[in-house]
Amino acid sequence: MRFLSWALIGKARKKLLRVMSETPPCWAPVREFHVSAHEGPVFLPPWAYYTTTAETYQRPSVRIERLNVDTGAVEVIREEISANVPNGMIGPFKKGDGSFELFTCEQGFQHPTHKAYPHNAKARISKTVLNVDGTHSYKVVFEETDTQPLNSPNDICVASDGAIWFTDPTYGSMQGFRPKPPKANEAIYRLHPETSKLSMVLDLGDDETNKPNGICFSPCDSYLYFTNTSAALPGKSFCRCRQRSVWRVQLNADKTGLDRDTLLKIADVDPPEAFSDETAIPDGLKYVDGFLITSCGKHIAMVDLGEDVLMGERVKHIHLPCVEEVTNFALSQDNRQMIVCGNNKLVLCKRVVRD
Repeated sequence: MRFLSWALIGKARKKLLRVMSETPPCWAPVREFHVSAHEGPVFLPPWAYYTTTAETYQRPSVRIERLNVDTGAVEVIREEISANVPNGMIGPFKKGDGSFELFTCEQGFQHPTHKAYPHNAKARISKTVLNVDGTHSYKVVFEETDTQPLNSPNDICVASDGAIWFTDPTYGSMQGFRPKPPKANEAIYRLHPETSKLSMVLDLGDDETNKPNGICFSPCDSYLYFTNTSAALPGKSFCRCRQRSVWRVQLNADKTGLDRDTLLKIADVDPPEAFSDETAIPDGLKYVDGFLITSCGKHIAMVDLGEDVLMGERVKHIHLPCVEEVTNFALSQDNRQMIVCGNNKLVLCKRVVRD
């Protein structure tokens, strides 16, 4: 009888794992809901929490709603004024008393010609507690100040130590509901888990080539991933000289900052040639089974993080013909279900189990 050496077994195992990782996770639509679902979102089945599509930027016009995917019932969680132009959300995080927390990027609102609305609606990071009895409570975690101004907080994630990290591009200024010129550079920030002290962890400058958007961590918080969506600028034409890409940067030893020298673009997220949607951008970002999940026009895009995968071969797509555009998405905690925001729709998807 001949025996395989441990070296050969190791090589065979590595090859098998590589083949397995070449098959990305996949979700298929099972139900559609005709609601104004644009951003957020957070999925705590049966409830999907999301922010509505802005009707106008002349006044605060974005609510936070939730939809029951079993019954189709819709409830308003926060009205337009109190919601403070919300954008990305993250959660749910279960607490010891059975309640759940979610965190929200609030962009704030400042419009010089509308005196009916406050001119000092500041950008914030907030926490909403979903109580066991069905009620909700709200708390401001951080609010910008004159010495620590923000642009328009966009997307958010929470590290294993409880620190909140978020992206802060200048989209609010470009869309006319935040100060012009912007008060701060394009950047990524961290909030201390106990004191909520704000620290800039990545400064991307003040030019139009950088717009940090989606954000997430790798397992064990070794790397931070974020999307750069400078290619599609509100009110301006698409420019191929700018970015719609995914980047990776390594955290420092104590996980409180980033090593700028390790900043690396790992993929350009373009739509398939058959769907040449110039406005498609990678908005939203999640890590699942060795892949990064993001959006791309009418698609969910899967970015393969395998070390031996060429950059131009990393991205695979799931076409969702039922939506005009995938604006963001969220997964259930077991990753078996996904909700997709599509501006005028919310789509429930379920993970496809391959034999």
